Amino acid sequence: GAPPRGGVPAPAASSSPPSPESQSPPPNSARNTQRSRFLYCWGGQRYSTPRKVPALSGMTITSVAVGEKHVLTLTDDGKVFSWGENTHFQLGSSGPSSDTPALVDVLSEETGVGVACGKTFSCMVTKEGALYGWGHLDAGIEFSEPTLMD
Repeated sequence: GAPPRGGVPAPAASSSPPSPESQSPPPNSARNTQRSRFLYCWGGQRYSTPRKVPALSGMTITSVAVGEKHVLTLTDDGKVFSWGENTHFQLGSSGPSSDTPALVDVLSEETGVGVACGKTFSCMVTKEGALYGWGHLDAGIEFSEPTLMD
């Protein structure tokens, strides 16, 4: 079967990444440490221990969502970044899978207030309350870029 999805643990009180010996994090996880302003992620066979996500250094991440094999982050200015597997357009573009976070360009004019991931889909809610979805949704529906859900 598919590997279990990870959750997002509460922010750490320390400015260093959690050590594998001190915690048993979910298999696919992300953590934003409060003091260091760095995001640490781990999961799958390639990243069994926490690693810093340098592409997001210096940004204030307000929310993190973890899908089966992809991640979304939301910054304090409402921008969405995605990375991971993109076999069902869950990164918000028709581009390749990527280990490096990239801005979801289609949403660059929107201000997000929340993000969520499913197994192979992603969502964002705007400050106006609009819902965008992309990727492989239930019932075989697939959107190759963020689409306003009516």
